[in-house]
Amino acid sequence: MPVELYFEQTFKRERLETTVNEIGGTESAWNDKLEFTGRLRPLTGDKQLSADRQTIVATHRLYCPVLDIIPKDRIVDSAGNIYRVVGIVDTMSAGEFLTCDLLYSEHDQDAEPEPEEEADEENGGI
Repeated sequence: MPVELYFEQTFKRERLETTVNEIGGTESAWNDKLEFTGRLRPLTGDKQLSADRQTIVATHRLYCPVLDIIPKDRIVDSAGNIYRVVGIVDTMSAGEFLTCDLLYSEHDQDAEPEPEEEADEENGGI
């Protein structure tokens, strides 16, 4: 039974790109959106303490077809949740699908305030 039958959720892979602006400075933006299907499942625990350091471990695991994904990328699901890629494994080295360990980062609505919220802040909360 092919694993792809279980790839029912849609995701976007975003890569941070740095460009030079017209005055010579640099700007970074999440671009290069690649849409794909896969399966996401939550894992237990999100942070552990190890040798007096805080070690960040994965909060979710993503199963997807073999794609161009690197640990600096981020994954956005169809609900707008954003996950940072922390590890990638070619499961069983078969080249059929990838297992990506993800760390939940934020929801895309948390990253950008709503226009009404910005207007309220400008008016002193009135």
